[in-house]
Order: sequence, then structure tokens, then C-alpha cells
Amino acid sequence: MAARAPLSLLFLLSALAVLCTPAVAAAAAAATHSDIELVHTPFGMLPKECVHDLDSASHLSHAPDGTTFVQELGGGRHRTPACPYDLSRYVNTREPNSAPSSRPARAPEVSHGWQAYTAWDYTGTGGISSFVGNFSVPDLPPQPTRDQILYIFTGLQNINWIPEPNNPLPTQAFDIIQPVLQYPGVHGSYWSIRSWYVTILSGAFASSEVKVPAGDVIFGNMTQTGPTTWFIESYSYAAKQSTNATVSHKRLALQPWAYCTLEVYNVDECSQYPDNAIQFSGMSMLDASGQPIAAAWDPIEGQQLACGESAQVNSPASVAINFQKQN
Repeated sequence: MAARAPLSLLFLLSALAVLCTPAVAAAAAAATHSDIELVHTPFGMLPKECVHDLDSASHLSHAPDGTTFVQELGGGRHRTPACPYDLSRYVNTREPNSAPSSRPARAPEVSHGWQAYTAWDYTGTGGISSFVGNFSVPDLPPQPTRDQILYIFTGLQNINWIPEPNNPLPTQAFDIIQPVLQYPGVHGSYWSIRSWYVTILSGAFASSEVKVPAGDVIFGNMTQTGPTTWFIESYSYAAKQSTNATVSHKRLALQPWAYCTLEVYNVDECSQYPDNAIQFSGMSMLDASGQPIAAAWDPIEGQQLACGESAQVNSPASVAINFQKQN
């Protein structure tokens, strides 16, 4: 007579069979997705464990398997594994799930994503090799909310893809390099700068934060220092301090798309914006041979405007982001 399996083993096998059914597997996957803690970056929402803080002056090198090696200025070196999630599922997510909103219900017109920006595609051989320029630090928003965030930046991308709500996801590998001004800062209600490298495949990397005052001018610097290497810098003239990173990745060989951008999350009132316009000035670019090139900026508005945000092109070197506030 064959030996009978213990009841505990039979129960376990039965439970496993149920868990392997398509319906239960789908439910488990959905639960796992909802349990992932998401945080803001200047390119949409990403899982927190895939957003990495860097010491300023760190050098990032990306391996083909998605691993990132970080070389710190002081000699330290560490390895960041590839992000375990498909990040394309998250970048268009509108709300983080790590904390409740400061307001009980959000109107459908609440602004998320790139609200006003300029774009230019340089079609010359080799792409852009340098994009530098200034952007102003406006006054503090008079009536901010706890869950709002503002990002102001110049940036370069390998393809033209924007994290707008309902925007189709990119069909090819993507990255952006960007010196960024943000409100609020990491630890409170102030403006601060960091330099970012964001990719849907490997996650996001940001240099250490520098607090800056209203009225300051930020120098943004994106300069190609090797065939696949870029120096990304945010410099405060008032603080006389730079926060920067150097990134090496084969995808950075060609960065033809340039932007001046206002990106926001959880904004639905004009009082959540500064009173002063954002001024991008003194901008210049070089082509792959080191020759000056002039951007033919295209002003673009986002899909959900909270306060008449608009981009005004004054010249290849000068752009303003305006808010149509009511007195």
C-alpha cells in the first residue's frame, strides 16, 4: 500500500495550485505594483529604490546589464544594481503612494508633468556637444501645498519623449541629463539645485542638494567630455557652490533634443506658483565639432494648465516661462 502524504504537505500543494491560477497571479501582481513606494523625480514618478542620491562630483559608469558603478571624488566606489522594475510603468503615474495628499480630493484639472517648455531637435551630424546657460530663481510660492512640487531645468535627451499624463510610453531606450532647480527642497520650503541623470531602464541619479535663495541665478552646464560621457552641473552664483555629476553610457553618444522646462506635480491654483516669471538667459550650444549653433526653439504647453503657463521665446539665448496670475 502506498504511503499517504502528510496532511500539511497536501494543504501546501493545494494552496500553491490556487496561487498559480491566472486570476490570482494577476491579483498578486497588482498588489505588488500598488505596494511599491513611488517618489517624484524631474522626469515623473519612479520607485524609491530606483532613485539614487550621489555625492557631488561622482562619476557614473553604466554596464550593459543595467548595473551602475559610482566613483566618488574621495576615492570611494560602489555598485548600484539594475532597477528590478519596468520603469516605463511608473513615469506617467500622477501621485506617490507613500503618503496621503494634503487635500481630500483632487480635481481632474490638477496639473502634472511638463506644463510649459521649449523644445529643439538639432539634426546636424553628431548631435549637441554642449548646452550651457542661466536660469533665475523666482520668489517662493505664496500659498504652497504640502504635496506640490516644481522643477525648472534645461535638459538634453536622446529622443523626444515627455512624461505627460496619457502620453504613450517610449518605444526605445531613453535618457535625460538635466541641471535642476526645484521647490520645495529635500528638507523644507526652499529652492534647491541638483544635477540629474534619469533613464527608464536604470533609474534616476541626483547629485547632492544645494539650497539657493530667491533672486539667485543658476548656471546649468551639460558638456560632453568624451564620446559617451557628459558633465552635468548646477551652479549657484549666490552660494558660490556647484553640485555636479559625470555620467558615462553608450546611449549618451547622441543627445540631439534640447529643452527649457517647467515641470510640476499637484498644482491647481495660481498661488502655488511664484509671482515672478522664470528667465532662461545666456544660453549657448555647440555641435559635435565644437562650433556654435543657435536653437530654433518651439514653445509648447502641457495638457493640464493650472494658471495659463506659457513659454515665451525671445531669442535662441533667451526664454521665459510665464504665469497668467489674476491681481
